[in-house]
Amino acid sequence: MGRLTNDMTRLRGEIDALRSNRRDDLSDFRVNVAEMQAGFREDHSRMAHETKAELGAFVSDLKANVAEMLAGFRDSRARMSEEIKNNLSAFTSGVKKTVAAFRHEFMAELVGVRQAWRGLSPAGHDIQVPARKVNPRQRKSMMPW
Repeated sequence: MGRLTNDMTRLRGEIDALRSNRRDDLSDFRVNVAEMQAGFREDHSRMAHETKAELGAFVSDLKANVAEMLAGFRDSRARMSEEIKNNLSAFTSGVKKTVAAFRHEFMAELVGVRQAWRGLSPAGHDIQVPARKVNPRQRKSMMPW
């Protein structure tokens, strides 16, 4: 065999060896990729479970905080309601007393006016008030309303 034949045989052997190495490398690569993907899936699953547990705890805490805050709002509203009720009651009572005093004073004044109108003095004596004659046509213009 000649030198060219030996070189071609050697090249063919190297090509076959490289092809075999490449096939083995691809096979190893596929196995490694499959292992990495399995690891990623396991990590993803673990992280999903952890996140779900953390989220559940967060939501539970959030619900408890909201319930506590709502209870605080209810208590504050009840206190404010009671305070407003007491203040309004005191104000109403004050207004009633003031109006009662005004009415009492007005009634006393009205008694004096009635006595004067009837011609009696506050001491009960007759008062002579001259009668005034009014023209019926002028009566309307004399009335304040």
